[in-house]
Amino acid sequence: MRRLVVALAMVVAGLVVPSGRVSAEGGSCDRVTIVGDSLETWVGGEALRARFAEAGVPVLVDARVGRSVNAGRRRVAAIRAEHGDSECWVVALGTNDAWGSAGAGAGWRRSAFGWRVRAMLDEIGPEHRVWWVNVATRRAGLARSFADFNAALSATEVPVVDHAGLMAVAGGWAGDGVHLSGSGYRRRAELVAGAVG
Repeated sequence: MRRLVVALAMVVAGLVVPSGRVSAEGGSCDRVTIVGDSLETWVGGEALRARFAEAGVPVLVDARVGRSVNAGRRRVAAIRAEHGDSECWVVALGTNDAWGSAGAGAGWRRSAFGWRVRAMLDEIGPEHRVWWVNVATRRAGLARSFADFNAALSATEVPVVDHAGLMAVAGGWAGDGVHLSGSGYRRRAELVAGAVG
């Protein structure tokens, strides 16, 4: 049933939106490096590791509570130094940027978010296959800032894994309306692994 919901959500919501600047095409991945925030720690990280293990793809999950896009960008060189490079990268950042910028104007947010996303993609490099997981919330006070981050992300040419669309269809929120329940994390992991293939 869970796979049916994810598959249906992907069809209905167009959850993986490809584009051309950083290609996600090119066959299977020898290893996937995921750079994330608190959504990829603990239960979220374990769900990702388990789902990629089921698919037979080695995965490195590098996540930290409170990590912003800029902090993730600064972490890329260290990940490569510590673990080597991966052809395939998944960026699951933006939640803390959107949350922290909720009081700013929409024009400023979109400009700043777009710059941060492009800088992260430049740091990973054009010779890599990259996917970016967009952000989601059910908190009304954060909705505009989260939507602005997703709009800035969609304006780049990176394939977007539509976590926001999945949550709108399937739910699975924790009490704070940003983090997820156990089932929410498992569905998110299936979505990410399905996008990477």
